[in-house]
Parts: sequence; C-alpha cells; structure tokens
Amino acid sequence: MNARRNVLFIVLDSLRADHVSCCGYGRQTTPFIDWFAEKSVLFRQAIAPKYETVGVHASWWTGLYSSEHGITCKGRRLDGSFKLLPAVLRGHGYQTAGFSNNPFVGEIHGMDQGFDTFFEAPTFDAVWRRGFLPRAAHKGLSAFGLKGMDFIEKRRAERTVEKIASWFETTYLDRRDLPFFVFANLMDTHLSHYPLRRYRKRFIERAVSDEDIRRANKDPILVSTGQESMSPADFDLLVRLYDADIAYTDDQVGRLLQYMKRRGLLENTLVIVTSDHGDQFGENGLYGHMLSLADSLLHVPLIIRHPDLDGGRTVDAQVGTIHLYHTLLTHCGIDPFEYSNGRTGKDLLDADFMARGEPHVFAEQEWWSNANMARVPENTSKRCVRTPDRKYVEVDGGGDQLYDLRRDPAETTNRIGEAGAGVEPLKAALEQWRGTLVRQGETNAAPKTGGVDALIAARLKDLGYM
Repeated sequence: MNARRNVLFIVLDSLRADHVSCCGYGRQTTPFIDWFAEKSVLFRQAIAPKYETVGVHASWWTGLYSSEHGITCKGRRLDGSFKLLPAVLRGHGYQTAGFSNNPFVGEIHGMDQGFDTFFEAPTFDAVWRRGFLPRAAHKGLSAFGLKGMDFIEKRRAERTVEKIASWFETTYLDRRDLPFFVFANLMDTHLSHYPLRRYRKRFIERAVSDEDIRRANKDPILVSTGQESMSPADFDLLVRLYDADIAYTDDQVGRLLQYMKRRGLLENTLVIVTSDHGDQFGENGLYGHMLSLADSLLHVPLIIRHPDLDGGRTVDAQVGTIHLYHTLLTHCGIDPFEYSNGRTGKDLLDADFMARGEPHVFAEQEWWSNANMARVPENTSKRCVRTPDRKYVEVDGGGDQLYDLRRDPAETTNRIGEAGAGVEPLKAALEQWRGTLVRQGETNAAPKTGGVDALIAARLKDLGYM
C-alpha cells in the first residue's frame, strides 16, 4: 500500500474536455493547465458516470453509480451509512477541508459530511439578475467610465483561492504533521457566463454589450421546452463567453498551485484537476447539461499529478472518472476494498490499467420530473455503454441510439437500425453491467429535508435544475 499522500481535488464545474487546450481545443483557453499537464498524467478519454453535478460528486464520494447511491440533483441526500471519501480520509488522520461554489455540492445533498471545515459560497448572481439597485449602480458606474460589471460582480474562483490559502495559513500549517485532503468546486466554468472584460477581449473580437451577453445566457429549461430560442449567433457568443470563463478559471488554478508550491505544500501532494460533466451549446439541438448522454456532457478533462511520477504521461485509453474514489484511497495508503461500498473500482494510476484502459464505460440519465420538461421528447431515462469506437444508448420507452464515435464524434447519425452495426455486443455489455449494480440507494440515501435557504433555492433555479 502506498504512503499517505496529501490530496488536492479541483473540480472545474461543467468543463468539457474539447474546450481544454491540452485536450486538442483550437483556442488557447488553459495555458496553465496545459503546463501542469506536461508534468502530470493526462487522460484523453476520461468519461463521467453521469451528465449532472450531484450524481457525479456522489459517485466520487462513494465509488458507486447513480442508480446505486440514489443521489440526483432532485432526489435524496447522502447519509452516514455510506463510506464517504472525505469521512474515510478523516478517519485515517487526514485534515479535511471543502470549498464549494456550487450550492448542490454541500449540505443540502449531504456532500459536506466528513469535512472538518466546509465552506459553501453564497449565491452569486450576475448583476442583471439582482434587481433594480445593482442594475442602477452598474449603469451609473458605466456613465462615469468606471469598471461597471467588473467592479460589482463577485468573482467566485478568486475568492475561493483566497479562502483555501487562508485555511492553509490559519489551520493546516499549525498541524502539518498530518496529511490534508482539500476539495474545491469552482463554478466559473458553469453557466451562466458573464466573464470579466479582460478575458472577454481574448475571445470576442467585436464590441459586445451587457444586453448581448444577457441575451446569450438564456435559461436552458426555457430553451429546451421551446419557450425561448437561441440563434446560431447566440450560441457562438455563449461559447466564446464560456471560453473566457475557462481562461479566468485557469488563471485561478494557477494562483492556487503557485501559492502551494511557494509554501512547500505540493511536495507530497496528489493533485487532481477534472470536471464533473460538460455542457451543450446547440449540438443536436440541445443546450445546457440535460437530456443527453452525448460526449459533450460525458467526456471531461482529467489530469492527475503524483509526486512519485517523474515527467508527464498521456493516456489515450478510455477510463471512467468513477474510479477516482478507489484511486485516491489507494494512493493515500488506505485499503479501498475495505471501504468499497459494495463495488470495487480501479486504480487509474496503475501502469497496466493506464496502458489498456477499460473496454466499456457506463453512464446514466434519469427522467426529469420538472413539469416544464414533461413534453420534451428527450426527457427519458437512459443508460449508455461506451467503447473507444462506439456508444450504445438504451432509452426507456424506445428510441435506442448507436453512434460511431470514430467517424461521427459529434453523434449526429443514429445507426441503430443499420445491418451489421454491431449493437448486440454492446447490449450484452450493458446488461452484464446492470447485473453488477449494488442497489443500496433507497436504504443508504436519506430524503432531503425542508428548510433550504431561499437564496440557495433561487440559485438552483438559475442553474436550471429546479
């Protein structure tokens, strides 16, 4: 078993792999992460087990699939009967601290359990979502040539990096004989996208007004239900705003890691930079992270830096990010089989596993009970099995899908009815996986309680989940 390592686990919420420069994106969005990847293990085909935040984080905390742990963005909350990653680490002497800018990743879904310290950010809304007075202040500042939006808007990642540094200075360094587990969910790569002007200028050549930006940031549920529409120009602008937010977040990740290096906090530290899921910007007529198991949602960046691995390595083989639970316990000197919650994962840093990857990875989507979504055809429960070449999506109620990922990476042509398409082996793999599921979600997941703060509830609605 490996010696105990410190862990820094950074989640860049809603960051799709194909918008990261070192994963092949044409625009320079992530210069610091690119540099970091050169000294780390870069997984080019990392696949999330779900399409949304809560289910994926619960999978990281338990090593289980969503249909096993039972946690969704509209469902239940984790309780103490699960062996949760932060709690397991704390039980083995780790100092644990969590910093979440996503209101879903916190107390309301039981994600704060096992942390000595857990910071949940307040609800940060762009200035035009905050009523008359902030709007008036913004207009007044603009009239005098001041920063306007840049001055008023609260920059989440920047403040979170400062809080993490403060925790190290005031809490950890007094007891640095104990290892640490620091988790951070940074939300600036999540919709809505209102980046600072200096980042917008990198990706948008023309003049863009606040009204242009507001118009591009339409509500995904209203667009999905046909109540609002997005033009190709709207999507083009939104993608560029997304890229600007990615560049801003990249700078903040750089600030954090450079601070930790100066303070000698990286020498024995396992660093993970990843995302829970991606986002859709009009692909196949879809917007946001819902209604689909396309790679635009499931294919995420995954970079792991291990202090014992000299130099960088690129892994082209397909892997599932659900294995981060098993991987972290293994490299923290803890037997993952003792804390398996009934499912045994893989060590992503095992040399043989990196060489061969997984022949099949799996992901799930549940039906949305949201009344506005009831008539949307794509609103169905789905499960998929993915190989490096193909993806089969099983759809409840009919309409199964099969995609050739080599020839059709955008998944535009459903080949399910074609003779010789080879769907039967994929169906068999999905059925075999279904037989391995440890169905303990209904007993180990407690119902959500009432009393959720009204501001948090409003933010969840803004994020498109309520």
